[in-house]
Amino acid sequence: MESLISKIGWPFQRHQKYSPPSHQSDSEPMLPASDETEQSNKAFETAKQRPYIIRCSVLVLLVIFMTTSVFFFLLYSLKRPSDHECAAQLSVWSPLMEAEGVVEYKETDFENDFAHQTKYRGPPTQELEDAWTDLWFYPGIRIPEEKMALLNRSGTERHFRPVEPELGGGYHALVEVFHQLHCLNLIRQFTWRDYYPRHPNIILMPSDLQDSEVGTRMHVDHCIEALRISLMCHGDTTPYLIELDPTQTNGLKADFSPHHKCRDFDNLVKYVQEHALD
Repeated sequence: MESLISKIGWPFQRHQKYSPPSHQSDSEPMLPASDETEQSNKAFETAKQRPYIIRCSVLVLLVIFMTTSVFFFLLYSLKRPSDHECAAQLSVWSPLMEAEGVVEYKETDFENDFAHQTKYRGPPTQELEDAWTDLWFYPGIRIPEEKMALLNRSGTERHFRPVEPELGGGYHALVEVFHQLHCLNLIRQFTWRDYYPRHPNIILMPSDLQDSEVGTRMHVDHCIEALRISLMCHGDTTPYLIELDPTQTNGLKADFSPHHKCRDFDNLVKYVQEHALD
C-alpha cells in the first residue's frame, strides 16, 4: 500500500507541508529571516547616509581646492622677483648691485617747477659749489679680477689700473652715476663761465674751466655726449602730464614734477664711502 501511494504521488500526501521553490542552489543554504531583515536595514541605512557622504566629499574637495590655491598663490608671491632681482637682471654686473641692500627703490614726486629753488640752482656761491661737489666727488672702488669678464673687459689687450695685492688685488673703478653728475656739474659751471671772473670775491673759477678754450670746450662736449648716451640708454618712460593753466600764454603748463620710482641715491654713496680705495 505504501509503495502504491508513493508511486501515485502528491494528491494522496495530505499532510505534507508545501514549500515554495527556492532559487538557491543546493550548496547555498537559505538565510534565516532575521539575517534578511538585518541586510535590508543595512541597505536602508546606507541609502539614508548617501547624501551626507556626498556632501562631505564635496566639502573635502572644496577644502583641498582652496588649500591648493592658497599654496600656489603664496608660492607665486614668494617666487616673484624683487626690485633688486629685476634691477640685477637688467643691469651690467656691479659690486653695488651684488651687495645686499644697496640698490633699493623708493617712490617720490620730483620737485622741478620752473621757479622751484634748491641748493643746486642759482648763481655760483661757495655753498652751491660744495653742494654739487658732494654729489659726485667720491673715490674709486675695487673690481675683482674674476669679475672683469662680466664687464666685457677680460683679456690682456688692455691695461687697467691695478689694485695693490695687500688691498685685495683686482682693478680700480669709478661708479658711472658720479661721472654723470660730474658732467652735469661741468655743464652748469660752463653756463656761468663769465660769472666767475667778475665775482672773484664770491667764488673762484673752477679748475675744470681753467684749461684752454679748446680743452674746456672738448671737455664740455664730452660731458654732453655722456649724458645723451646715458639718458637714451635708460630711457625714462615715466609720463608727465599737461595742466590747464589760464595764466600761461597758451593756457597750458607741463607738470615737471611727476611721480617717479627711483634708486636710493644715499645708499649708493654710503656703499662707495665704505668700500673706497684711498
